[in-house]
Amino acid sequence: MAFYIISGLPDCIQFAHACYVAQYLHDHLPNFKYKKNSIAKSKWPDYVLGLNKKNRWHLVNSPIIWKEISDWGGKPYLIGGMGQFWEYCYCYYGLATSIAKEDLEKLARDNLKYFKAEEDAQMHRKFDTEICIFGALHPLVPLLIGELGNITQLRENNGLHLKLYETGLSENLDVKYLEKLIENYEACGITDKSYEIEIAGDEEEAIIYTDLLIYLENVTKLDWESQEIYLNRCRDRMEDLAYTINIKGKRSLRIIFCNDDPVCFLATLLVEYCTSMSPANIVALTADRGLPVIRAVSEMTGVPVSKIGAPPVWGFVGFNEYIDDENILFKANVYRPYARALTSPEGSTLPQGIVYQELRLMSYLLPDMHNTIIETVKERNKNVEKNLPHQPCFVKLTSLMSFLKIWYSKEITDEIVSLGICSNGSYEITPGIVFSQPAIQDKKRRWIPFQNFSLMNSDTVIEIKQLLKGATDILEKIDYVSHVGECESQGTVD
Repeated sequence: MAFYIISGLPDCIQFAHACYVAQYLHDHLPNFKYKKNSIAKSKWPDYVLGLNKKNRWHLVNSPIIWKEISDWGGKPYLIGGMGQFWEYCYCYYGLATSIAKEDLEKLARDNLKYFKAEEDAQMHRKFDTEICIFGALHPLVPLLIGELGNITQLRENNGLHLKLYETGLSENLDVKYLEKLIENYEACGITDKSYEIEIAGDEEEAIIYTDLLIYLENVTKLDWESQEIYLNRCRDRMEDLAYTINIKGKRSLRIIFCNDDPVCFLATLLVEYCTSMSPANIVALTADRGLPVIRAVSEMTGVPVSKIGAPPVWGFVGFNEYIDDENILFKANVYRPYARALTSPEGSTLPQGIVYQELRLMSYLLPDMHNTIIETVKERNKNVEKNLPHQPCFVKLTSLMSFLKIWYSKEITDEIVSLGICSNGSYEITPGIVFSQPAIQDKKRRWIPFQNFSLMNSDTVIEIKQLLKGATDILEKIDYVSHVGECESQGTVD
């Protein structure tokens, strides 16, 4: 595999053109990888001199393009400038097109603007990871603060910076509550120089430089609101948030909706209005809806919880959902007897067979038990909510922490999770809608539908169609029309 490096001046038209071509190939080819090195004009002469001395090249002008074989940092093979790169792409990939001069100039201006923003961000950046929690008064936040500090991938090298933000945080009591919360964690030694927490004063301060946004804001439907008024309120909130992200947010920003409201609906709106980032980086946490089912299934079947996988969660979660308990996988102990088991005398000490484990579907242990399971879970949730002044948090916290460990793992895993992601047409789900379904990361860490998911029967297919109809009916009430199309994310290059 070849790895391409494109170095140049941020205001150079040819450099912007080369990066545009490379990004196109990156988006459409599974193994095309490149790095963009934007070099300030004041540093360009020394940078070029160092390259020429090291590699015995004789180049002066921007851009300078080369490839490295098998891994980053391998032996460099010079391609040249934009002309040579364009010829290389034509010969090797069959890429042939042209871009108007006006568009190239616009690309160069955008590239320079992005370079200055990144340069400014690096100057002000003390930490490797910046996380912001929207909805700092959510009851999950006190638990979440401690758990985030335990994810080592987020605190390596220069540590973690956590920002707490609450819309309309004007009451002194709320501010004092958050300040006291931060003081308590400092007193316990959970936060230190490698893990700092602060309260963001406004939305722009909350979003700028942020790498991960955890959305916990309360947008619950009020008693007096009709559904139409409520849906439009949600839309207005997402439009406002998208406006700020488009101006202040990083292109590599990741957003997780995990509040107690219609997470898939909110994520769908943000995918539509937020044009500055990849749709694959906007997801809705939905696996937590299926975790309570595991306990009920364990009690009904006698299979230990530790051997039961999470059930697939389908739907426009927050408005409708289907937990597919019949297609839960579990580890079963299977006894395979030897031939001697039929002829050995009673009391023989010879091995009579072996016990091994295999994955099986739960459906044969739970014939037509779906409604009973769901009612059991609902009844338990009601009993818990009666004794709590807020929604239960631990299931959501467990799901969120597990998901973050997968998303920020050093190596890309092949784990399949139930997640609200932007559909690309898989399972006949309308493209552009954020819909809970089995998801997996591709080689570029983008969350995509797991199209090889075969654990579906005719009942599941019928349920998905009904859920999809419910989702489209809701979106039609606000005259929503997706312009995202198939969510083949634009990807990001660090």
